[in-house]
Amino acid sequence: QVEISNMRQALIERGLNVAFMVPSYRGYGKSDKAPEEIGINHDAKKCFDWFKLKMDTDYGVNAYKLVVYGISLGGAVTIDLVSKNSSEVTGMIIENTFTTMHDLIQSVVHPITKHVPEFFTEKFESIKKIGSINKKVKVLVLTGMKDALIPPTHSSKLVEQLKENGNMTKHVQFPDGTHDNCRFMPGYFDHFANFIRSL
Repeated sequence: QVEISNMRQALIERGLNVAFMVPSYRGYGKSDKAPEEIGINHDAKKCFDWFKLKMDTDYGVNAYKLVVYGISLGGAVTIDLVSKNSSEVTGMIIENTFTTMHDLIQSVVHPITKHVPEFFTEKFESIKKIGSINKKVKVLVLTGMKDALIPPTHSSKLVEQLKENGNMTKHVQFPDGTHDNCRFMPGYFDHFANFIRSL
């Protein structure tokens, strides 16, 4: 909550009027459920619908723009959500996320995983879902080039697929950014704010 408060303050200081909704997926926070793919995506959709209804009620239909933002696993959830609701979304921001769960495991655990994909029930096939995203949705991809958890090549492949899909996409790479510290990199919030202004 502190980090989101700081982010909101940083964007307000840059002249933006923003409202945030930050869900806590099952398996995280105080949830006692298992963090499986179907359930997490279901939670995200429920939160999206609730937030959109609240915005419609408070500000009026079409009186605002929706941007969906996700980091790491949240990036995969974001891509899934936007791929299924892109007619209602103006922008998408993903940070340090992966192409598919299988690709991630293969790249950071052991190459033998490429021979046993049937062992992985949680697919998170983000790169395949990009084709279902409406071309009007603008995208900002943020990548820490020293990310030791998710190799930056995953972001590059997602960017390539987004551009092939026809989405206007900006890719910002932070040379000293790791998996968790991009928000502390110089210019981070400026890129964030400039992207929102462009929508």
